[in-house]
Amino acid sequence: VCIQGNWLRPSDRDFSLDNFPHFMFLGKTPHWSTLPSIAMSKSVIHFSNKDQQRMGNITARVFETHMAGSLIFCSNKIRNIQDFVPDELLVSSGNELIERWNYLFNNTHERLTAHQAFYDKMRVHENTYKHRVEQLQLFIKKYFS
Repeated sequence: VCIQGNWLRPSDRDFSLDNFPHFMFLGKTPHWSTLPSIAMSKSVIHFSNKDQQRMGNITARVFETHMAGSLIFCSNKIRNIQDFVPDELLVSSGNELIERWNYLFNNTHERLTAHQAFYDKMRVHENTYKHRVEQLQLFIKKYFS
């Protein structure tokens, strides 16, 4: 298992290395490599801290995973995450993640069904990357113009 991302903060790095000793943490990677890396992956895990979960802050990783055609697993603690990710891909713990991952990747029909459900949720207009960018532009115009 390879993890890409900014793991420079000691708390993130130490937590990750302490709890996931068999994972490779590759660190920050160039943006041009994100979609190809995700496209080659069986799945992506969306990490977030408690403040991000409380705010419902999902990262671009959810959108990138959709664009790359992969599956994303997320914490069910992220506020409103069910609007973007189907229940089959939401987990409450590391153990549940492993169980869910093993189940889906040993049952092709269920994996394809979960993939289609993720694809369908991300195609809802309000969930598209384009719509989110438009919302950001309106926010910037309203509060910073």
